[in-house]
Amino acid sequence: RIESMKKQPPALAEAVLLLLPLALILVLGVQPTTAQTPSISAYPSLLTKSGQNVTVTWANLSDPTPTDWITVHSPANQSDYIGYVALSPSETWQEGQGKWTLPLVNNRNDYGFRLWSNATGQEVLVAVSNNVTFENPREPLQGHLQLTADPSEMRLLWVSGSKQGPVVHYGTRQGDLTKSAPADSSTYSIEQLCDAPANLTVNFREPGWIHDAVLTGLEANTSYYYKFGSEEDGWSEEYRFVSSPGVGANVSIDFFVYGDMGTSFPFYIEQDQQPPAAQTTHWIRKFLKEQLDSSPSLVLHLGDISYARGLAFIWDWFFEEIEPVATRVPYMVTIGNHEYDYPQQPFKPSWADYNTDSGGECGTPYYSRFNMPSPLYRSLLNESRVYPRNLWYSFEIGPVHFTVLSTETDFLPGSEQYEWIVEDLASVDKTRTPWLAFAGHRPMYSSSQHTGDIPLDLHLQYTYEPLFKEYGVDICFWGHVHTYERTCPMFNETCVPDGEPAPVHIIIGNAGNLYQTPWIGFPDVNSNYHLQPSWDMFRTENYGFGSVSANATHFHFTLIGDNRGQVHDRLTLTKN
Repeated sequence: RIESMKKQPPALAEAVLLLLPLALILVLGVQPTTAQTPSISAYPSLLTKSGQNVTVTWANLSDPTPTDWITVHSPANQSDYIGYVALSPSETWQEGQGKWTLPLVNNRNDYGFRLWSNATGQEVLVAVSNNVTFENPREPLQGHLQLTADPSEMRLLWVSGSKQGPVVHYGTRQGDLTKSAPADSSTYSIEQLCDAPANLTVNFREPGWIHDAVLTGLEANTSYYYKFGSEEDGWSEEYRFVSSPGVGANVSIDFFVYGDMGTSFPFYIEQDQQPPAAQTTHWIRKFLKEQLDSSPSLVLHLGDISYARGLAFIWDWFFEEIEPVATRVPYMVTIGNHEYDYPQQPFKPSWADYNTDSGGECGTPYYSRFNMPSPLYRSLLNESRVYPRNLWYSFEIGPVHFTVLSTETDFLPGSEQYEWIVEDLASVDKTRTPWLAFAGHRPMYSSSQHTGDIPLDLHLQYTYEPLFKEYGVDICFWGHVHTYERTCPMFNETCVPDGEPAPVHIIIGNAGNLYQTPWIGFPDVNSNYHLQPSWDMFRTENYGFGSVSANATHFHFTLIGDNRGQVHDRLTLTKN
């Protein structure tokens, strides 16, 4: 009988195990004891919207231990869990009972919870909860705005359960959405992922249909109200954004910049987690809420976006986390190693620290879920499993021209990317956009001890620093290293004399990821004495993000700490 049970599907086997005591009573005449059966339940079992709280209650757990736990499953009948939580934080765990309240993200699947006991020294499943479902699993969600090459436009992407008639309704008055923008729809499959763990069925989740609409005919610096969805899937709530202020030296902008944020969860997952991500989004949301009549012009996320790394459910939770921000301001991105790197990637020189960091995603979710104003990548069309985008590109807003580099694909002289970037930098009209900002994931400079990256950093320096000098790049934003660091205006690892043009480098990969490498030792890398290099103006391991204000003559940067939302560092660049 036990052998036959092993061959049953997991859900059926669990049901048999739970019913076995009752069967023994009926067949063998065994008298029931006074001990009650452990139980676990979730309420409400029907959720009306994504992010709604559910309360999980357990009871009658005999011989409770600090290592008893609850696992979270989605879909509910899947044997592998997406997360878990220990019971011991509950004040009543020693009584064998307690409650746990958490929000659930609508990922177009149901949820279930399982109770595990460690009383015997081995984990034993003792109870399975009821399923929790969403009233509308096709609900339109995950809205995120993005800039196009035209300042009179705004792009919006979102996800829902079908591709029937997706559209955005928008207008300048709340509740009076007189204009419409139809959306194109796409998705991706497990076959378009390149390696494990992403292409294992246990880790893959259908991403839903990803809709892409462009809102046109927008007046500059104007509030627009909008909602998205379809008659089939239902409609989102009504959101608001402020259109682009336009491009020009006479236009002022504000924006946020950070890298390596990731996702926070109300439970533990089988990946390293990024709890500071919740604080980063908390403070940005707070600043946005305080600016009721205007908005910062964009967010620039410098790679290592969600840290899904092959666990597909993480993408849904990430977009749920940024939704209050990304539905308010355009969310611009660069590609990082945790979106792209995989064993068969075409550009993989011996000196580059390219590994398996995407978890087999090989750029597919990143390409599919964002749409930056990208050129056609001819060299990657045959390599990519979906249409490649969001690698290298540029855009202009206010007095700033942004040039974005992909540090994960071929960036050397002679490459398609290099030739495009030279052409882009040469095209900048400094009378129109006096500030030239350069952005990418892996930094050229860092005093953090990440020795595996040093050869790649040097190749970036040798390749692009001459271009920075030739075309007058003012500031460079980088992520990848999970600390904050600001340099002097520098060239060739040397601070330039006052008044001589050279870019300031800002490494701001401290928005969420907990892994931090120590500072480089002095006088050698193994020393415990950490002396700042001469070109390093300020550095910190505190978590936070950057806030920028720019006009024709001033470029103000501040580092905002996650702990209290206070300023930790300031920089002002000026032009005549």
